[in-house]
Amino acid sequence: MTRDEFLLHNRPAIVIENPESITEDLSKFQNFTLRSVLKLQNEVLVRICTDFLQKNYKNFSQQKSLDKVKLLQQALKSNIQLKTLLFGIIAGFLTSEELDFYLQNASEINKRLSAFIFKRVSEQL
Repeated sequence: MTRDEFLLHNRPAIVIENPESITEDLSKFQNFTLRSVLKLQNEVLVRICTDFLQKNYKNFSQQKSLDKVKLLQQALKSNIQLKTLLFGIIAGFLTSEELDFYLQNASEINKRLSAFIFKRVSEQL
C-alpha cells in the first residue's frame, strides 16, 4: 500500500448532499478533501490550540466561553507560528496530488482552513 492509498483509506467518510452540484475545483477540494482531513485531525487541532491558549493567556481555563473564543480568534489572526503549525497538521495528511493542488492554491485554501479550524475548535473549547 502506498502512502497516498494509506491516507485515502484511513480518512473518515464525509456525507455531502448533492456532490455532483459541486463543480469548482477549490470547492471540491474543500468539501471532499479538507473536511475529511479536518475531521480526522480534529482532536489534534483542538489539543494544539487549547495548549497554546493555556500557555499564552493567564487563567485561560477559567475564562467564560465567549472570552475563550475571542482569545482563539485573536491567536489565529496574529500568531503566524500557530497558524503555520495548524496548516502543517492538515497538509501532512494530503496525498501527493492533493498537496500539489494545495501548494498551487495555498493562499485561498489557507483562508478557508483558518475559518474551518476556528469554527471546529471554538465549538469545542
